[in-house]
Amino acid sequence: MRSHRLWYLVLLAIVALFNLFFYQYLSYCAMWLAIILPVPFLGLLLYTRTQITVRLETTVPAAARDSALPFSIVVENKGWVPLTCGKLRLTFDNNKTGEHFEEEFPFSLRPHTAKHIDWSVVSRHCGRIAVGVKRAKILDLLGLFSLSLRVHSELGLLSYPRIVPTVIDAPKVSSQNPEALQYAQWKSGSDPSETFGIREYRPGDPPRSVHWKLSGKFDRLMVRQFSEPASQTLLMLLEPTGTQNFPILLDALLDVYATLSQSFLANAVPFESLWYDPRTGRLEGRESSSAMDAAQQQTAFLEAPPYDGISRALQAFLHLPAKPYSHILYLTARVSLPECRALCEKNPFSHITILYFCPEGELPADKAADIKGATLIPLHPGRLSEELLTLEL
Repeated sequence: MRSHRLWYLVLLAIVALFNLFFYQYLSYCAMWLAIILPVPFLGLLLYTRTQITVRLETTVPAAARDSALPFSIVVENKGWVPLTCGKLRLTFDNNKTGEHFEEEFPFSLRPHTAKHIDWSVVSRHCGRIAVGVKRAKILDLLGLFSLSLRVHSELGLLSYPRIVPTVIDAPKVSSQNPEALQYAQWKSGSDPSETFGIREYRPGDPPRSVHWKLSGKFDRLMVRQFSEPASQTLLMLLEPTGTQNFPILLDALLDVYATLSQSFLANAVPFESLWYDPRTGRLEGRESSSAMDAAQQQTAFLEAPPYDGISRALQAFLHLPAKPYSHILYLTARVSLPECRALCEKNPFSHITILYFCPEGELPADKAADIKGATLIPLHPGRLSEELLTLEL
């Protein structure tokens, strides 16, 4: 655009000199024509700006890490004036690692047409990739003026962890607490000693679940839903603290989480996932009993902003009322000895396994011995396939 303006100034100078030395009616008209010529083009540009729309679309909002995430930039011209030159600058931000880069896309449009600019982004690390329009501008036919477009379109693409090709045996889910009397509050189960709820009969309900007294009272069949002992639930507590400056550790932690989730579901082992969300200031997550549940949990975790410093997930978990989980898996990149000891003291009847990624290496034997009641297993990002293959929970 600078070159166009420069050439226009040169043209004005030539016309002014011509009018100065050859002061005639024709030269006078040429000078005024050169002066007012940009005005109608500016008016057309102002009109065109009201007719241009930009939006971002995708049909594949998620893919595994290091895979292409395709999307389209749809630019539409609803007016009758052609657009010879436009520019879009997009920003790409990974919420987990802080990665940021930008790309510029030129475009032109004929009247009453739309253009799809297909592009794809490949993220080397897990996280939510926010795609936004930083700047959008259009130029007039002469290239003298530029106007900005107001674009309120943003796209969220998810870079998922990868499943490590390995086979993991089903973990222990039997409680060590013979007097565990707490029951799951989120779903019914098969323990007839405790009632989860009452509802109307549905075809397929077992006859032994019919509540005959209430059925006679309401004049329709009512069934009693049994409860599920919470002591049969496995917990995975995710602690990504310490991974913000080491994105490879975050990728490894999420790969392990995704691999364990798939293994538990394949072995029909229900599990609960919990993590700390700085936006709400509390633990988030719920039980997963299907691949859809696990995918939703991974999505929610990837969309949560990162945090660093202290073990917030573990500290928040220690402040919750105690539940007799059968097995607690603590996935972390930074082992905090006081919090881990408190975890073991608070859950004496649970199997506790601490899977940790430590940038400085494995914990010394004397420090690992301080955490009594837990099994500490060090993992390394470059050897996950071999280490998970021999993992015993």
